Amino acid sequence: MAESRDPKTLESLVIREHPGARTTHEIAYQLSEILPIQSHEDFVRQARVAVGGKEIPAKYLGPLLPAELFPIEDEADLVRKVAAAVRVATDVLHHQPSHQLHETHHALLEELTTERVIGARNGIGIFKGPGLFEVTEEKEN
Repeated sequence: MAESRDPKTLESLVIREHPGARTTHEIAYQLSEILPIQSHEDFVRQARVAVGGKEIPAKYLGPLLPAELFPIEDEADLVRKVAAAVRVATDVLHHQPSHQLHETHHALLEELTTERVIGARNGIGIFKGPGLFEVTEEKEN
């Protein structure tokens, strides 16, 4: 018989390891302090957001957020809309020419596309690149 497991522990692990989930959690946690957010203008005026330890001024996030996201009434609405915004922002930033992005957008894109897994525990290889399975490099023994 399987022993009882805490779903919160698994949830925390998934959030920590998945860039989109991690960023969604990080942003939603910070924005939950200013709920409700009635409009795009309220967001730009009130929001203080840091992603991956780097503050991202709301003026740089504002253009990534359509007016249709507002109002944001409660935490469930916040998480749903932040998750959607993170998915869209990842795609939009990823497809923009690099020279058109502000350094703040580069930092956000890096956080959204970087896996935290650095190497395999059994020493088989080191994962590199924006995706876990895209590029591997053999490790010398």
